[in-house]
Amino acid sequence: MKQRYGYPLIKYSLYILLLCLSYVVSSSPGLSFKPILVLPMVVCIAIYEGEFVGGLYGALAGVLLDYGAMTLFGINAMLLLVLGCAAGLISLYLLRSSVLSSLILTGAVALIQGLVSFFLLYGIWRLSGASMLLWRRFLPTALLTAITAPLYHYGVGRIHRHFEALQNPTGETP
Repeated sequence: MKQRYGYPLIKYSLYILLLCLSYVVSSSPGLSFKPILVLPMVVCIAIYEGEFVGGLYGALAGVLLDYGAMTLFGINAMLLLVLGCAAGLISLYLLRSSVLSSLILTGAVALIQGLVSFFLLYGIWRLSGASMLLWRRFLPTALLTAITAPLYHYGVGRIHRHFEALQNPTGETP
């Protein structure tokens, strides 16, 4: 049987394009708090593609977030590398691929990323009123990010199934 080697390149390039598009949409001016759309994309890629690919796309998404953040460059890249790997491993060993599991994992990743960002920006300096900022900005952002997970779950799942069917049309495992 002839292997089709170009399909993974197209699939991963499409993931990169969607990741960059998600970053552009989430970093556009508008509301004071908006979802960080690269987080559900990374979690859903990790769910469908595994821990290694999830970690790589997590690092890429972290670099994109670091590009527009006021924190130390590389913090989000390292954090999302670990969280992308963890999401892939959790979906492999503990949770099955479902909308609820992507919602739970995206909520956890958004909460961890938000708390680390809050601590590095405000908590470390013990600024007055910082706890109000946590409740009014960081936690609503994490909640909005988690709510967008089903959209990404269906989109990434559809891309994954489409390219798996193209690469293996008979349904045989290699």
